[in-house]
Amino acid sequence: MNETGRITAINGNQITVLIKCLDNESCFGCLKTECKKRDKSIIVENRIDLPLQNGQLVEIETKNSSVIIQTLFALGIPLLGFIAGFLLTALFFPASGEGARAASGALLMFLAAIGFYLIRKHHPAKCSCFISKNMLN
Repeated sequence: MNETGRITAINGNQITVLIKCLDNESCFGCLKTECKKRDKSIIVENRIDLPLQNGQLVEIETKNSSVIIQTLFALGIPLLGFIAGFLLTALFFPASGEGARAASGALLMFLAAIGFYLIRKHHPAKCSCFISKNMLN
């Protein structure tokens, strides 16, 4: 995944970049919901030792493996919540039917998803991003 941003601070190999959501197809996944709220500032690495200065426009690349791992967590936590709700209802209420088990599974799935969202909102995942190109602006 690639994004474009402007350098706001340089501290050795650690570069702080301000990300603005541009009008492109890659933003369609989230429908620009996060970008509309506020600009996002992230810390990235200058792995290829580009000569950079404050105010320059750069392209930031995120490793595909990092995106896949974050996706697995985002989808896996609610799925585990559903499974736990379904099985715990069967364990504690053995006379309950499939409908009640599915309903408690769905409830725990939503609670797990909301909990995961709140945790990630206050403690975001570390970005394994790096600057891939200097756009010379």
